[in-house]
Amino acid sequence: MKVFVSSTYEDLKDFREAVKNAVIAKQHLPIMMETLIPEGENPPKEECLQSVDECDIFIGIYAYRYGFIPEGDKISITEQEYNKAEEENKKRYCFVLHTDLEKEWPAEFKDDSQQLKEFRAKILKENYVKFFKNPDELKYLVTQALPFETPETRFERAVEEAQMTSKRVDNNYKLKIIDHIIQEKESGRLKETALNYATKLIASNFTSYDRKIPYQFLNHTRRLIDGKMRLTDFVDSANELTKTKRIRHFIGRAVWIGIIFMVVGIFLTLFAYQFNFGGIRAAYISPHSASKFDVIDWLTNKIVGENIEYG
Repeated sequence: MKVFVSSTYEDLKDFREAVKNAVIAKQHLPIMMETLIPEGENPPKEECLQSVDECDIFIGIYAYRYGFIPEGDKISITEQEYNKAEEENKKRYCFVLHTDLEKEWPAEFKDDSQQLKEFRAKILKENYVKFFKNPDELKYLVTQALPFETPETRFERAVEEAQMTSKRVDNNYKLKIIDHIIQEKESGRLKETALNYATKLIASNFTSYDRKIPYQFLNHTRRLIDGKMRLTDFVDSANELTKTKRIRHFIGRAVWIGIIFMVVGIFLTLFAYQFNFGGIRAAYISPHSASKFDVIDWLTNKIVGENIEYG
């Protein structure tokens, strides 16, 4: 799963690193702005909010800085990220610096603003918050909170999110989306497998699905009907995802056919050997066990075989 890590930056560098390590340890992908922009620069608001929208889990780390307010805005990017996660109904885990550290917290990293107080009050009111005092403690708390990702839980989560999205989308709009992807198929831009998967998912409100469908395909189809993904981008990704499935399906069938032929060949060989069809079974005559009658029998009828060692 993609895990977005939200916080102010300069005051919480070590804490963000601890969270990143915890996320990776649970086999998730951390999404952090410091990997996308040069250090010391203000993060672009659009990119931050887009990353929140694409994430599966939102982690918020909060101390005593309110954060950067973009020009023309009234609230910080940090609060906007939180609001976006709330708006998109993302799973949220919020961690707040313990009040015991307030007095010793560096003065340059403390804001005495009404906005910060209201934002902290909002976080505490709307979430089950856990408090931390150092990076190691925060890492432990995040590790305990995050679920361990498995293919089963990933797929189940994707289906659940798709079903929730489908309930919010008007059925007439879904029919328009289906009509558009059919046109993409008729124009040759969308593969048959991708068309079948997408139309089946949309028409059934994501209640009818196949375990062969990649969970990414579910997410892309959900984003398509929710207006968060362009049709051209969906077509490209759908073709790529279903192409992988087609290749795997072809390889799987080839392997099973090979196994069947091998089993049938072994069975026929054993059957022929048991009843000595075509003289397939040849006895081995050693100089210690062969008698002159065996040799005469072999020379006259050749029912013993050609593997003979007789001194």
